[in-house]
Amino acid sequence: MFFPAARVLSAVIAAFLTTQATLARPSPNPAAHNVNEDLVTRQEEPVDFYVLNWRVFGATGCFEKNWGVGTVTASQLDKCIPFFDDGIKAINLTHIIDGCSFHVYTGVDCDGQSLDLKMGRQCGGNIPDESLSWRSTKATCP
Repeated sequence: MFFPAARVLSAVIAAFLTTQATLARPSPNPAAHNVNEDLVTRQEEPVDFYVLNWRVFGATGCFEKNWGVGTVTASQLDKCIPFFDDGIKAINLTHIIDGCSFHVYTGVDCDGQSLDLKMGRQCGGNIPDESLSWRSTKATCP
C-alpha cells in the first residue's frame, strides 16, 4: 500500500541529489573561466552618487501633511529643480554630504525668497510667509 508513494519519494530525492551534484560541479576547464571576473562590476558611465535628501510638508512645523521624500544626486547639482506642488510649507533636510549646500526658493525658477537649509535643525525650512510656498530647490557642492 505504501510502496508507490515510497517509490515516488525515492525518485524525487534521486532527482534532487543529481541536480545538486550538477550545480556543484566545477567548470570542466577552470582556466577558461575566471570566477573573479564575474564578481567585478564594471561601470562604463560615472556613478550618479547620492548627495542629499529632504522631507516636504504641506503645513509648517514638519509634522502635518507629510508629502514624502526628495533626493538630489550628483547629476542634479547646480540645477534649479522645481517642486511638483505649490503647497509646500515646510522642508526638513534629513541628509547632506559635508560641504554641500541646499537652498529652497519661493519662485519656480530658483528666484524669490530663499533659504539655505542646514542639517541638524528640526524643520529648518518653514516658509516665512504662509501665503507663499516653497516652489524650487538648488543644491551645490564644491
